[in-house]
Amino acid sequence: MSDTHLARASRSAHYVPHRDPRVVAAVGIGGIMGTLCRALVSQWMPPGTGFPWTTLIINLVGAGVLAWIFVSTLHRTPPTSLMRPLLGTGFCGALTTFSTLQVEALRLILRGHVGVAVAYLVTSLLAGLGVCVLVLRWSRRDETHA
Repeated sequence: MSDTHLARASRSAHYVPHRDPRVVAAVGIGGIMGTLCRALVSQWMPPGTGFPWTTLIINLVGAGVLAWIFVSTLHRTPPTSLMRPLLGTGFCGALTTFSTLQVEALRLILRGHVGVAVAYLVTSLLAGLGVCVLVLRWSRRDETHA
């Protein structure tokens, strides 16, 4: 860890993000943006009765955006920056939806489509991890060429 990072960490040792009204506001604003984006995508791609493509795509996009935010803000912003709460917690937290993934998988199982439900869950997990790895590599490649 560099001297700059150590100094930054020691200055922020007493910083409690969840007590900062700016952080709470950033999460709220990001949440509104993420919810609106998810609603727009759901209108553009209404969920059908088969494979839940809409939720899968939304969750994969959210995983990629979250990975990019993580790499982009890790060393470039101070720990007190509002970028991570705004975009990571707020936007991506509202855009993606683990609860919908669970409900859709359960509905598939209850309709007798156990194989599709398992494929959906496995695809969501593996593709989400794959998207994160690709974005992390792409983001780090940009850092080394800067």
